[in-house]
Amino acid sequence: MTELSDDSAWKLLEERNFGHLGLSHNDLPDIYPVNYAVDHRTILFRTAAGEKLHELTDNRHVVFEVDSETSNGTWSVIAKGHAKALTHDPELVERVADAFPPWIPIEPFVFVRITAESIRGRQFTRHVPVARRR
Repeated sequence: MTELSDDSAWKLLEERNFGHLGLSHNDLPDIYPVNYAVDHRTILFRTAAGEKLHELTDNRHVVFEVDSETSNGTWSVIAKGHAKALTHDPELVERVADAFPPWIPIEPFVFVRITAESIRGRQFTRHVPVARRR
């Protein structure tokens, strides 16, 4: 296992657009799959009014996770911080539009920005068992 630098962790986040948002509501954990974009070392996702947005108004503390397999292993990045719903910003919408596939019709939507207080990236190299190396 290799610990990644903050810069490397942010670079990996920038290369993807699908992650998992973890939050707590009424002392119970919740996790949601979300499309996202990185914007100036913050994480943006969009959501419609509903359960997720309601839970974020109760408790802004969140965790965000992205992982992926590679040909020789896997990596994961976990960012912990707080989330805040944003007011409509047409410039922001245009800047991050490519991260949100058109097959997810969320109208009207709200952008939420996660400001990370900590970020941790780890890379794991796949090791072939000795018996299978021959």
